[in-house]
Amino acid sequence: MQRLAWKTGLIDMLERRAVATALPLPAVVDAPQTFDFVQVRLTGQLRHDKTLYLSSRTYRGKAGQHAVAPLVRSDGGGVVLVDQGWVPADWRSPTDPGPPDMVIEGMARVFPEPGLFTPDNDADRNIWFIMNQAEMAAAAGVGDVAPVFVTVAPGADPAALPIGEIPGINLPNNHLGYAITWYGLAFALVLVYGAYHLRRDEE
Repeated sequence: MQRLAWKTGLIDMLERRAVATALPLPAVVDAPQTFDFVQVRLTGQLRHDKTLYLSSRTYRGKAGQHAVAPLVRSDGGGVVLVDQGWVPADWRSPTDPGPPDMVIEGMARVFPEPGLFTPDNDADRNIWFIMNQAEMAAAAGVGDVAPVFVTVAPGADPAALPIGEIPGINLPNNHLGYAITWYGLAFALVLVYGAYHLRRDEE
């Protein structure tokens, strides 16, 4: 029951972060977890010429990839990886860097841990299956990047590529089911215990 209350509170907190007004992302992010699912705003040059491609992504049932480009911040905050959203598998980013003072708004996310069956990233072929801070920074040749990345919100034109996508809050919360199961087992054990001793008394 304590875990249920903790997980419910965590999900509520993240949902409030996701709909709050975008905040400027600090130049130095010392505590990445405090920015997970936070709406942020930052300004800089989006290096389209260093785009990385997250493989095996879908949009409305269509297979494709996500285009991830490093943003060189104009406020001295270093480099932040920006997931610009979905593109078809054969789409390639422009080879010229973007304008120097582009404003980006989106959701900050911490870099995920790979799952048991997540394939290894292939930096040489620019095929990525999971966001990885150190590997992507090295592949893009931009030095260190911030410990959070930003997913871009959908633009005014929903058909313009890349198509931004804000991730939903999908943390699993099965603790209520666990509690019901264990309380049910405990109650069944009490009934078995009572029936056993009742039979012994009758004998």
